[in-house]
Amino acid sequence: MEMPVYQFILIGFIILIGFLGRLLFSKTRIPEALFLVTLGLLIGPVSGLFYESPLVPAEPFMAIAGFVTTIALIIILLDSGFDFDIFNIARTFPKAVIFTIITFFLTTVFVTAFMLYFAGWPLLPSLLLGVVSSGTTTVTVSHLVQNLRMRADVKQLLVLESVINDITIVTGGVIIAQLIAAKGTSAVGISAADIASTLFGSVLIAAAAGAIFFYIWLRTLDFTKESQLKFAYTLALLLIMYDLIGFLKGSGAIAVLIFSLLVGNSHRIMKRIGMEEHVLKTLSQSAVKSIKQVLGDVAFFVKAFFFVFLGIIFSPSAVTQGILVVISGIILLIILGRYLSAKLLLLKYPEFSAYSRIIAIMLPRGFVATVVAFLPAELGVEVPGFTEIVLLMVLLTNVVAIFGAAAYARAHSFAPSRG
Repeated sequence: MEMPVYQFILIGFIILIGFLGRLLFSKTRIPEALFLVTLGLLIGPVSGLFYESPLVPAEPFMAIAGFVTTIALIIILLDSGFDFDIFNIARTFPKAVIFTIITFFLTTVFVTAFMLYFAGWPLLPSLLLGVVSSGTTTVTVSHLVQNLRMRADVKQLLVLESVINDITIVTGGVIIAQLIAAKGTSAVGISAADIASTLFGSVLIAAAAGAIFFYIWLRTLDFTKESQLKFAYTLALLLIMYDLIGFLKGSGAIAVLIFSLLVGNSHRIMKRIGMEEHVLKTLSQSAVKSIKQVLGDVAFFVKAFFFVFLGIIFSPSAVTQGILVVISGIILLIILGRYLSAKLLLLKYPEFSAYSRIIAIMLPRGFVATVVAFLPAELGVEVPGFTEIVLLMVLLTNVVAIFGAAAYARAHSFAPSRG
């Protein structure tokens, strides 16, 4: 089915709404994702309630769902890798890594058990939803905490957790999605050898490919030093690598993540291994900065389009009373997991004792969760209600975080923190 004839008007409005939402975010603390999803809902399924057919039908977008998801995944992984300072984290913020791992584990276990025993889902889809539910979104968290009166290291903990989440969610989500594609939604018949084989294909082969393509990028960077097209060259390598690794039965997503982490930290890596000076000069921070300048605009457009896309393809008829009960239970379990993680963190870092509640309520889910939610469908596996639950979780967790931050601000004499 062809796209609507007014597709360019639609794309223009998507960009404008995203841009206006970004401007309003600094004042309202309402993430632009909520505006964009609402726009998608209004021009999609909601308009279909008042007219014979929706203003923008879902079918053309469903036809390109796999392509859109893949592009969105590549761009967000590239963006995440560039923002992840592996040396700074390893040296300065061990508490953030500890907190993230504990939160990831507890949330995944709680949500998986809830979906398995309360909702009656098979094990693997339950586990995938648990992984998707385990991480926060950097954009919303960083903006919500910047003007709250709290210790500077608490803000760093929350922001850094959201960055690390991109890695844990994508890695865990890809591995589970591949197990679902290979063995179905039930864990029956899955052996330790199957899990080991999936881990090998998804992680080891992908990591090796990401490192190899990084070396190719590094050694061919001389050819682009006079050009402004460093982003185009980097994206071309990523697209080739993604499909090539898929052909070799590895995980293209994890390969992209490894490549992005290496490129984003390349100037530090070069210094650590003592690579010759002329390569350092060619690479330098200016090369990475040049890519990041273009990447920021591209990532903005991809995210804006993807959130509207989610609203358009959302099916209100799939939101039953049962799903509403399920999503309510998931949000309560997310809060519980974060609260217990904060309490466990106090055993090693007691200075966080006054911040357990705000840490628990800082739970907004976002772009990475929604992209990973589409992985089973991209691999040809249908999990009824999965995408609807994830979209509702993204919307409601953002609302809870916004009101929670506002309540915390009022209780603690809202003012810019100088810590």
